[in-house]
Amino acid sequence: MTGALEWAVAERTLRGETESGDLYLVAPFADGALVAVIDGLGHGPEAAQAARAARAILSEDPGAPAERLMRCCHEGLRGARGVVLSLASINTVTDTLTWIGVGDVEGLLLRADPAAHPINQSILLRGGVVGYQLPPLREARHTLAPGDMLILATDGVRRDFLSQTPCEGDVQSIADSVIFNHAKNTDDALALIARYRGGGA
Repeated sequence: MTGALEWAVAERTLRGETESGDLYLVAPFADGALVAVIDGLGHGPEAAQAARAARAILSEDPGAPAERLMRCCHEGLRGARGVVLSLASINTVTDTLTWIGVGDVEGLLLRADPAAHPINQSILLRGGVVGYQLPPLREARHTLAPGDMLILATDGVRRDFLSQTPCEGDVQSIADSVIFNHAKNTDDALALIARYRGGGA
């Protein structure tokens, strides 16, 4: 748990590999927290090295604007293997989430209020590779309410999780279920679940 977030991660390394190229970051800052999931291109040690480099860059200033963080990763990874990356900056003062994605790390925001419209929102993903080819970037911002849940998952997780993941329950159980039920056998897989507890938590 990190301040206003209750979060958990589940992951599976591709069989035969010693380390995963899928990594995550949950980094608190003064007015909130940065949540990111990083997928190094391919798999194995080189993918893991690229993902670790991106995580280190994001960790340097997690409270910076989301678009700036993405550009910093791009500049820092030039000439390296490259990564795909989705990140969400959560502000507990304004009760907002600002997210941005390059590549195919899926993001889903599930609303706790069954009367909310829309009941869920997906991150807008731009094609490209951080460190190699950065597309035009565009942040999206959403309001948050207590109980709203963020899911970030790498492409080692089948996309059917987007319509089959409940908002209720223990976050670790939800993360474990996403990997158990939807992870592919052909790639590393990682799912991060973060439930917003509210700015006063």
